[in-house]
Amino acid sequence: MNRLPHAEVKEIMKKNVITVNENNSLDELADKFRKYNFHGFPVVDDEGKLSGIVTKKDLLKIYRRQNLQSVFADQVRDIMVSPVVTVSPDNTISDVIDVMFEHAKRILPVVDDGKLVGMICQRDIVIKILAKEPKKKSQKSMISKLTKRIIPTRKK
Repeated sequence: MNRLPHAEVKEIMKKNVITVNENNSLDELADKFRKYNFHGFPVVDDEGKLSGIVTKKDLLKIYRRQNLQSVFADQVRDIMVSPVVTVSPDNTISDVIDVMFEHAKRILPVVDDGKLVGMICQRDIVIKILAKEPKKKSQKSMISKLTKRIIPTRKK
């Protein structure tokens, strides 16, 4: 686990990001949630720039009609959260964990130079933490093998 703090977001983020457009209808959004079974989607404008994030919870609030917003909401832009908490591909995983806890987020867009380049979620981090490190051969073992090849053993 020593490698975790130094691992960077770009090593484990999802790069092929499925987005929704801020002009999509809530029915289109519901279809995407059914199709992909994601917890949330980054929201982009017509130029592809990140403008928000929308989660299943945001959509469910509208269907429960918990607030005045639900009466007028008919597009993703009406329910998305903006501004968005983001991270950089060069951030360490430790940084991301801190951001997730500080802002109570399970998923974060990864932005580089204002452009959406990936997504990272808690699941990605847990998989990285639980991944087994490849076994490293001890230096003593390697030296011993090299010595046996170079210096023939004496027969007594």
